[in-house]
Amino acid sequence: MHLTRQQKRIIDYIQNVREQEGVAPSYSEIAKFLDIHKGAVQWHLQSLFDKGIIRRDKGKHRSLEIVEASLNSSSQLTRTLPLLGSIIAGLPEEEQEDRSELDPIDFLTGGKNCFLLRVRGESMIEAHIQEGDLVAVDPNRAAHNGDIVVALVDGDSTLKYFRKKGSTMYLEAANASMPKQILGNEGQIQGVVISLLRQM
Repeated sequence: MHLTRQQKRIIDYIQNVREQEGVAPSYSEIAKFLDIHKGAVQWHLQSLFDKGIIRRDKGKHRSLEIVEASLNSSSQLTRTLPLLGSIIAGLPEEEQEDRSELDPIDFLTGGKNCFLLRVRGESMIEAHIQEGDLVAVDPNRAAHNGDIVVALVDGDSTLKYFRKKGSTMYLEAANASMPKQILGNEGQIQGVVISLLRQM
């Protein structure tokens, strides 16, 4: 059984707070301590619940507790990134939640908040991004002209080239059969693709 570095930090923090205050930290406190989103804390904790490393009393607040026997047999660390779901490489559609983790991914060199998305569709096929590929996304990197980005359009996420001409920003598929999309005021760049992983 393996622990990620973030999971080990969460365990250490829970133990320290319980020793000092007599109760476990809240999810918000863990997120603030690690400087990550509260949702990421929930994914890490769920993984630790599934591994039997921590437990909680659902009827009590601040009841996170480390299971010492499981922890002693789970000290080996690996580098992982959260796999958050799928990203449409085509027309935007509703994104489905898919919480899991992949490890190890040593070639990824992005920041601590990077995440993975699985590609669906063929709008980026001419950029050699195929359905089923995994793209690593850095949400903290600024998008430049020509970058491949994850963009939020009309409430849905999509994978496209980011283009800017004058004051106009738009999204362009790497597929000649698909039209460009204007990135209006309601559109939002959610991150820049930094790496690609493909299973052969």
